[in-house]
Amino acid sequence: MEWKTIEVDTFKFFDDTDYADYRLYSEKGFTREDLDKIAAIDGVDRATRYLSVNLDPLL
Repeated sequence: MEWKTIEVDTFKFFDDTDYADYRLYSEKGFTREDLDKIAAIDGVDRATRYLSVNLDPLL
């Protein structure tokens, strides 16, 4: 029973918040062409590129 509740709650969270179902990572980044190919996949509603940088606050 608990696993079913977790499944239902998780899917509800994704639906309610539009949080990404999948995230793709690349150390080299994605080109505009890569983004267009991903967006063209059946079932993909939206695709975006973003930059995430880890910083050391002591530097």
